[in-house]
Amino acid sequence: MEDCSGGTEELEMFNPPPEGKIKEALLKLSTEANELYLNSQVPVLDAVPSPLEFYRDWVASNKPVILQGVTKHWPALTKWTPDYLRARLGEKEVSVAVTPNGYADAPNGRYFVMPEERQMKFGKFLDIMEDPDSQPGIFYIQKQNSNFTEEFSEIMSDAAPEIPWFSEALGRSPDAVNFWMGDERAVTSSKCLGSIIVTCNLLALLLCVFLLVKGKTWPDSAEVMEPKPLLYEFYRGMELHPRILGVDVKQLTNCRFGLLAWELLVVNFFLAGWEKHGFSLAHLVSAALQTVYLAKFYWWETGYFNTLDIILDRAGYYICWGCLAFVPSLYTFASYYLVANPPVMSTLESIATFLLGILAISLNYRVDWEKEHFKATNGRCNLWGKPATYIEAVRETDKGIQHSKLLTAGFWGVARHLNYTFELLLALSWCLPGLGRGILPFSYFIFLTILLVHRVFRDEEKCAAKYGFFWETYCSRVPYRMLPGAF
Repeated sequence: MEDCSGGTEELEMFNPPPEGKIKEALLKLSTEANELYLNSQVPVLDAVPSPLEFYRDWVASNKPVILQGVTKHWPALTKWTPDYLRARLGEKEVSVAVTPNGYADAPNGRYFVMPEERQMKFGKFLDIMEDPDSQPGIFYIQKQNSNFTEEFSEIMSDAAPEIPWFSEALGRSPDAVNFWMGDERAVTSSKCLGSIIVTCNLLALLLCVFLLVKGKTWPDSAEVMEPKPLLYEFYRGMELHPRILGVDVKQLTNCRFGLLAWELLVVNFFLAGWEKHGFSLAHLVSAALQTVYLAKFYWWETGYFNTLDIILDRAGYYICWGCLAFVPSLYTFASYYLVANPPVMSTLESIATFLLGILAISLNYRVDWEKEHFKATNGRCNLWGKPATYIEAVRETDKGIQHSKLLTAGFWGVARHLNYTFELLLALSWCLPGLGRGILPFSYFIFLTILLVHRVFRDEEKCAAKYGFFWETYCSRVPYRMLPGAF
């Protein structure tokens, strides 16, 4: 870092030579994050701010800043030459990551894997740094689990283990002190989320256009629908169960891509946070709850085919783009945010959050299971230790008189959509590790609340039209939708 001259607190803009890569990178950062702050460039402070000023002006407002002169007193700035490092560390065995092309966890496309790790003498590593073409692959030291204090104790005295005013501003000492050494070719796929999301968007839009054309020209069924504006048809979709090469489109986009991408990204973000800040139990809790939730989904996948996504929503922009692009971006955002903003949750709070999430998953599964069990036994079953009660609904259709049973026992006698309530509680649980980091970690929970409340009214509108008087009777017997006594 550059030294401060004059010691003033004057604010200026970092403006390196045009040919430098730093300015280009900072401008790109500012452009991509322009929704989070107002500056068109990243500002530079010539003097170190007070802990209060730093937290108020930069941390709380989530704005980037460059601080010059913070480490100017560190001996490392003058001592750490190749000769000095060879003398102190040359014979020491260190952990070195190696990848074919510098992508730490995605060497061949967007595949999330760990880099190869080799043990070698630090002197040999320096030889490779000075002559990169001498060995195939790209070598760098990046094991970010406080490797500076664990592997490089011989040079720890050259740098402070923490910056006191910075620790005071954040209210905690650093979780890990890391040492990184390599060249500009080494990056990680967690930094490539933008390109991943753009790719998902392009593929999703192309699929939606194809489905619109297919539905209008060669649909799989001869269903007759009332003509609608083209934009509406694109958004809603044309066919309920289109197939491409024998594959059900909605099962492919919803189950095989969207939710699997969700899981892969969540695991990747947890590993990226671990490498960057060290192990975080709270981040693990968030990732683990999402993993258990998704595993539960696949265990129960046949039940998913009885939901509105499958029986009501057509394959168009709303459902297909949502699963191909929106799910990987917003649904994973709580985990992504924790990579750059590590949780401040204590061990006890993390354990309590995990238990809350597991309880919510269990109750959510139980509610769904009661309905599936009731259907499978045609109502001849016990729930909560007594015979299940229900309302016998009769309706006339094109196929004649049909009988249906509206369950009023178990959780379905407490509220009409209690499964949504427990799903919201679960979503809140895996967002809670972001508590204290602003509202952004709760973006998914906020979105899901709006989505599920809206879905409640969509579902009830469909049921009212389908069952008529019998639905009114059911609502009088089970008066609450999601929160007994309130809503």
